[in-house]
Amino acid sequence: MSVHECRPYPHHAHLPFAHQPLKELYVFQRLSTTLALVPWWALYYSVLPRSSRPRASWSLRQIINVKFTRRIYKVTEVAGVTWETRDPQSEPPAKSLKETRFEWAKPLPEHLRTGILAGIVDFTRVGCYIWPKKPSPEPVRDSKEIYSVEYRLLQHASFPAALQDAATVYAHVAQRYQDHERFKIVLIGDSSGGNLVLALTRWLRDEGTLRMPDGLLLLSPSCDISHALPENPSSYIPRPNAQTDYLTDTPEPRALLQRAFLGFTRTCTDKSEHERLMQIAHSEYVSPCSPRVVQEWSHSVSPHDVDLCTPEDASASTLNGEDLPYHPSHKFGKLFENFPRTLLMVGDAERLVKEVKCLEEAMLRDDVDLRAHWMEDAVHDVLIIANGWWDKKVVTEAWKVIGKWTIGFKC
Repeated sequence: MSVHECRPYPHHAHLPFAHQPLKELYVFQRLSTTLALVPWWALYYSVLPRSSRPRASWSLRQIINVKFTRRIYKVTEVAGVTWETRDPQSEPPAKSLKETRFEWAKPLPEHLRTGILAGIVDFTRVGCYIWPKKPSPEPVRDSKEIYSVEYRLLQHASFPAALQDAATVYAHVAQRYQDHERFKIVLIGDSSGGNLVLALTRWLRDEGTLRMPDGLLLLSPSCDISHALPENPSSYIPRPNAQTDYLTDTPEPRALLQRAFLGFTRTCTDKSEHERLMQIAHSEYVSPCSPRVVQEWSHSVSPHDVDLCTPEDASASTLNGEDLPYHPSHKFGKLFENFPRTLLMVGDAERLVKEVKCLEEAMLRDDVDLRAHWMEDAVHDVLIIANGWWDKKVVTEAWKVIGKWTIGFKC
């Protein structure tokens, strides 16, 4: 779909450059000026000593990749451009699928609609892409299938719609293989998908109605959505590594995006609505590594985050437990108790290092069987970067770590 044909989604409608003809003009100038900067970046960093680069180990291709991507991503914040989104209720043409097949999972059975998924009426069928394209007649030893869930994005529904869809496909897979005792389930999520994996695992653990996954593979997981929603906008603390990651983190656009994700309008009109937003944003299901959540579960927090742990004017809250949609589970004594074997992959040059480090420390304290692999000088979600645009040694080593970790699942 071309930029000209796209209409702004409701959460982008307030952006002046999200409407034509300004949208097309802005995207054109952003792309053209970014392309024009490429030879300048190449020349500039060729002349400078390596110590003056964002990271001394970076090649020119890595520098250009990060700077180019960061400038282009700005079109989402300013003009509301989205990337390759499609209607999750439409089936893709079979001829468009080269390595996968498509399958519908029936709506989540009513007896499984418990916990934070209770009382929700819009359960629908959920599509998933399955690799390999040709299924085996019967599961055999060492055979593998990968299910990629086409869950509803923000453009189609707010939280917990994505969790509903993930739970629907998980139940579909668990039921399909329930008679095969040796099969293992590993949940994989990168960036916001990592946040979804953590939420799904928590729901499975808290409700106990389906088997737990056998492992979690978390690639640069987002685990503190509340960071974009401080009690007071003036207290916003920028994420680290602004100059070494392609992720943008502009305060106002990010806050508006997260409000919409949680089902709120641009601004909270009254005190109770603001309190409700804060309660949801600091839920274990949404921000398991927010300073407030971590401290509530008796984990230590950075001295810089102490002020973020207590809501402003907490004593005057107008909400009670019945008003809150996502209650913390008191069935377990630890935040990540009974979470399965986990591999955490993260770059030390990315913007999420602080919250991912918090996740690592909390999981270790809660006795999770955790392996964390910190990729030196790597940016966010480095394994999705196209071949040739990142340090091959770093990428190869990351895949080796994943390969060794998967060997640990005994059938």
